Amino acid sequence: MNGDVRGSGALVSPRLVITAQHVIAAPAGAVARLEVEGPDGQRYAAQVALALPPHEAEMTGGLPPADTAAAHCDIALLRLDAPLGRRFAQIDLPAAPVACAGRQPFVLVHFPGGKAAGISFGEIDRSSAKALRHAHTAKAANGSSGGPGFDAEFRFLGLHQGRLGKVKRIVPFEQFCTHADFRARIEGDGQMRYLWSLDGSPEGHLVIGRQRFIEALAAIDTGEAPALRGICVRRKRIADTTGLGFSHDLLLAWLDRTRHRVV
Repeated sequence: MNGDVRGSGALVSPRLVITAQHVIAAPAGAVARLEVEGPDGQRYAAQVALALPPHEAEMTGGLPPADTAAAHCDIALLRLDAPLGRRFAQIDLPAAPVACAGRQPFVLVHFPGGKAAGISFGEIDRSSAKALRHAHTAKAANGSSGGPGFDAEFRFLGLHQGRLGKVKRIVPFEQFCTHADFRARIEGDGQMRYLWSLDGSPEGHLVIGRQRFIEALAAIDTGEAPALRGICVRRKRIADTTGLGFSHDLLLAWLDRTRHRVV
């Protein structure tokens, strides 16, 4: 925020990053400049697509009242212009929360202070699926907020929220997985069918005269044309590689990198 590292996050679709809402909270009336640093070390402009703030009771160590918890789960979705999820990787959100099993191994992926600390290991207490927050013991620090937490099989469990007293805790996936706007935005971003610039922005490299290419990609990806297994890209000059290189860039921008590999 405004050039300062505030927290961690994860790509959950081509252009959406999930993080904790308190990470991006700005003083009343202030306009914050948000950026996301990608795996390439570059910073990309971001806009808030969804923000569900924590309850004021959490600021003093409490929990949100049960009847307001759904609206105060401290998560945010940030939208990027560039589809980094297709270029690098994105985490898979399970269709339903992982079943609770008491105390179990816990893995936190985070970037305290903006440093690539990698992952921290610990335990998490998931005794109740109705719990508003789950306590864990993985190492964390300032800047860890918003980092995704996983079980031993790297299934998503929730977001690290912070430390209250001596207890570190996450906002469990159970608290926001069924939020209609949350699911709709992720599903909508993952169902890109048409492409008009490589990064989806007006400043991106425009795609002109490639509509059949895009339609063929969509037909392969969705299974609408089961007999279609490849696309022939014709070039008028065999020695000219620019057309093939641009097709490669189109594939990188289009395909879901968690399910496809571009060679």
